[in-house]
This record gives sequence, structure tokens and C-alpha cells, in this order.
Amino acid sequence: MEVQPKWRKRKTFTNDPIRKKKFFCGALPRADAEHLLTQSGQFLVRVSEPTVQFASPFIISLRFQNGLYHVVIQQTNKKKYHLGGPHFRTVMELINYYVSKGLSVSKDRPMYIKEGIRRVSWILHDENIEPIEKLGEGNFGEVWKVELAAHSHRKTIVQAAAKLLKSELNNEEERNEFFDECRKMRALIHPNIVQFYGVALDAEPLKLVMELCDTSLVVLVRNNQGNVSTNQKVRFSRHIACGMEYIASKQFIHRDLALRNCLLKNGVAKVADFGQAKKGRVYKMKKDTDEPLPVMWIPPDTLETRMFSEKSDVWAYGITVWELFSDGRHPYDELYPKLSLENFAEELMHIVAHGYRMKAPEITPEIVKDIMYKCWAEKPDDRPTFKKICVCLESSNSRTK
Repeated sequence: MEVQPKWRKRKTFTNDPIRKKKFFCGALPRADAEHLLTQSGQFLVRVSEPTVQFASPFIISLRFQNGLYHVVIQQTNKKKYHLGGPHFRTVMELINYYVSKGLSVSKDRPMYIKEGIRRVSWILHDENIEPIEKLGEGNFGEVWKVELAAHSHRKTIVQAAAKLLKSELNNEEERNEFFDECRKMRALIHPNIVQFYGVALDAEPLKLVMELCDTSLVVLVRNNQGNVSTNQKVRFSRHIACGMEYIASKQFIHRDLALRNCLLKNGVAKVADFGQAKKGRVYKMKKDTDEPLPVMWIPPDTLETRMFSEKSDVWAYGITVWELFSDGRHPYDELYPKLSLENFAEELMHIVAHGYRMKAPEITPEIVKDIMYKCWAEKPDDRPTFKKICVCLESSNSRTK
């Protein structure tokens, strides 16, 4: 009998009574905390890695009048908490004291905490997430199938997928990337995009929780070669295009669109994996970066200029649709015998830049074939927008009904 890998034991940030309060937001980053504070006197409590002597991990983030402030709660050698005044056994006692007495939480300037925020629906309690089985490894760490318990914002128990941040709280680079992906997913709500449920911030490892899908499209077509109908593939192509049209409309660039990053839930294709996505209509990648690039999905102009846009995503969409209709073949696999393995990426870039294009698989309908080739136009301005692709595929869908 196969033994499932163990779920890492939770390491709660505190046993202080404050962790049960709605205004306790765990390891919420400063920028996100400021976004939640909308009225003067509002506050929340969060934790961060202490950076100076006698600082506790606890920070009061507050809005007072027109300013946003972050007050570090101090800690004595005897583990008592204070803000330069009376000492308290718990952070909860300290907060209650300053709220009830109406005293300033700063000696330098008057600023008062009056009302704790209500925890937003996307900040989850770690104790409401229970493991079912490990699904694999992601950029940040393990990916698990989990059960998300009912709570005030969700009336039913649902199964979900959770990405676990492998590093500790003090690994700033990985933590920033983790929260960046959370923000991007939070901003994108569409039937053809994997749904973001929330993030658990009150214990380590931190967890990004999202919709659990049935499989990836690349696994589906590879495991069922010849059995996924052409009409189904056209429908999946339309779903992906609709998801990408929405992403472009929100001024995001995905930068890693490929069949491996398209999932399937109840017959609906959904775009996933926003780890490489960038906000903006254009993104200029630094030339000295060591960030790996999925060369086979990136147009020659982007590889040369390092400029990403909707039109570079459109090129990747053409490659993704080619993968779909070829039952999950690797792009440019016909060139494997002709190019050296040591310099494959460089040689591929050269011949594609000089006009080489893959042939559409034979089963590809003419309208999809036409879209595919237009996605691979040499000049970005000659490639269609995702909106235009969606219109073409919608009209094709109407004719085949």
C-alpha cells in the first residue's frame, strides 16, 4: 500500500488570543495591509520578521486621518509587550488598552486605533485547511489537494488545491514572489481562469488556495490520443482565448502560456499559473536577468528585445493550440534530429526568426489553422488580439452547433 507523504506540521505564529480576532492578518505584507485600511482609526495586527533589538514580531498597521502608519510592538526580556508605556502579557491586552483608553499608539505623533478591520474573505484560517493528498511540486514548494472548511464567507466545504510556501518567512525573495502571485490571482476573476480562494497567513507554511481542477489539458490529450474530438479541441481553444482576452483586458501579460498551464474543470478549460505574469500593457525584461525563458513559446522579436505584451502572449497561444491539436506533442519536435542538443534553443531562435513555422496538425479545422498562423506573424502588430480570436472562434462555434 502506497504511503502518502506527510503534510508539514503547522507552525502558528502565535498562541496569543489575538490570533482569533478578525483584525489579525498574520503575515500579510505591508502593501496589502495598507490597501485594506480605508477609514481613519481603522487598524489591523500583522506579523513580520523582527529587524531590530527588542522588537516583537507584531505590527499595528493603521490609517489615521490622511496617513498610513506601521507601529512595531516592543517586547521586553520578560516577554511583555509595550508601546513605550504600560507592559502587557499579551498583544490582545495591549490592543484592548489603547482602544478603550483612546490613547495614541505613538509617542512621536498623535495616532489612535478605534476599530479593527473585518477580515476579508480571501484571508483564510490555516486551521480550516485540511490535507487530502500531495499532488506534486510547484515553484514555491509542495502542491496539495485539500479540504477547505465552511466559514462565514463560504457556507459549504469544498475541495481545493493549495500551494505551500517552502521557505521560512524571512526568505524575502520567495515570499515576495508568493504574494505577487496571490495579488495577480486575486485580481483575475473569470470562468476560464483558475479561481483564487484565498491565502492562509496565520501559520507556516503559508498557503495559496485555489480551485481544484480535474486535470491539465496536456495530460488529457496525451493520455487520450485520438479520442478527444476536434469539436472539443475547438471549444478548449475558445475557452483559453476567452481567459486570455480577460487577462489582457485587465492589463496583465501572462508570459508563460502553454498547454501545461491550461487546466480542465467539468469540461471547461482554464488558464493557470500566474507566477511569471506582469501587470501592464508592456513589460521590459532586464537583459542581465537569469530568469529562464520558455523559448519555444516566445516570439523572436521578444527574445531579441525582451519586450513582452499581449502580442507575445498571442504567439504563445498559437503554440498552445498547436500542442492541443497535436495531442500534446512537443513544439518543434520535427527539428530535434536536425539541431544540436547543446545549442538547441539558440539554433531554434535563429531559424524561427528567419521564417520557419510549424505546420498545423492535419485534423486542425481551417478557421483554427488560420488563427494559428496569424498568431505567428513576424511583426507583433500583424498578430490578432485575443478579442478578435474570441470573435472568430465564437462564430465558428455558432456554425457547428
